[in-house]
Amino acid sequence: DTTIDLSTWMPHTLELTRDFPNYNIVGGTIYDYDVKRSIDLINFFYPDCRSLVLLTDNSFGGLTMKAMFYDAMKDFPEYSVESIDGRQLSFMEVNDSLARVAKGKVLITGTWRMDKSNQYVVKNTTHTLAFSNERLPAFTIAYIGLGHWCIGGYMPQYHVIGGEMADDLIKYLKTGRANGLHLCPNEYIFDNNKLEEKFLTLDGFEHDYELLNKPESVWDEHGDVIVTVITIIIVLTLCLFVSLHYLRKSRRLSEELRQHSVQLEKAKKKAEEASVMKSNFIANMSNEIRDPTNEVGGFY
Repeated sequence: DTTIDLSTWMPHTLELTRDFPNYNIVGGTIYDYDVKRSIDLINFFYPDCRSLVLLTDNSFGGLTMKAMFYDAMKDFPEYSVESIDGRQLSFMEVNDSLARVAKGKVLITGTWRMDKSNQYVVKNTTHTLAFSNERLPAFTIAYIGLGHWCIGGYMPQYHVIGGEMADDLIKYLKTGRANGLHLCPNEYIFDNNKLEEKFLTLDGFEHDYELLNKPESVWDEHGDVIVTVITIIIVLTLCLFVSLHYLRKSRRLSEELRQHSVQLEKAKKKAEEASVMKSNFIANMSNEIRDPTNEVGGFY
């Protein structure tokens, strides 16, 4: 229909695994965005909130995510949803729209790669958008803004799927058997800095989750330094023990040498005394022998 305005068109979404029983897809990996879990998550942190703002960009993925989100929200009539749509707004207009969001609402980031100019925006623009309305709590269903803007979210475990698809293709070509679709698992991810900034806690949260920007322990932050210091201390301690061992051994040898020196000194004194005694004995004997001879000589 050429009369459709693509900047405002809202298609109806269909689910591949549910609405196409005869599809001709023999393999692949698909992401499943669970809006219900995302609403439950927002309700956990902000139970009084009943007004949501969805941010999507000017891309096929953005339009798909917006249509999917609005279809899913039909099951939550108690919530009102307004949209900030990159199909209709420039980056600066998106920034201004975020700044005007009233207190009490919660932002959900879907996709953000392109505004109405059809030009890809720089990734750092999410940092700029994060500062446009700092009091506005933000959650994500597609990882956009996580780590610096959003409190957290329930989202697919994004990863490189080329290797998986190649393996499925090779297996299919060899066996002719279809491996079917792989549904990428989802996970809860939170930003510890944002939780602290918004005075939120995960106490009572009953699901497994991953925590970004979590405070590092002393070991995580200074592990290398601690290992180095401990190694140096161990080496120095071993050197100290070795030094003490050789010092004691040196002292023992020194004491033994001193004792030997004393013994040698005593032996020397005894030898000198024996020599003196021998000399005296010989002198006395000489005199004793000489005296009778003199008397005999005088008698003649």
